[in-house]
Amino acid sequence: ANRYGVNISFIHPEYTSQTCNKCGCISRKNRKTQEDFSCIECGFSENADLNSAINIKNRVLLDVLRDKFLQTNNFSEFRNKNLKKEIIKSTLENYYRVS
Repeated sequence: ANRYGVNISFIHPEYTSQTCNKCGCISRKNRKTQEDFSCIECGFSENADLNSAINIKNRVLLDVLRDKFLQTNNFSEFRNKNLKKEIIKSTLENYYRVS
């Protein structure tokens, strides 16, 4: 994949089908049927597969961009990396162009 410029990210898929991509509520009750997702907290409704795909995309976004823009200190707290604005802009543009 790297040879062809394709980025691959591995994420944990647990609960992506039970999590509302709008409010974050996780519940088995959010899945009325195999095809239908309806959040018991905020009422958001969506095709279940699309909702899961959005949750997976959001997890990749968090993981990939966190590694590029943040670092941890000795207390495992996240801190911004000291990056020039041009690098941040280029990274974001490349990420969104690929996704």
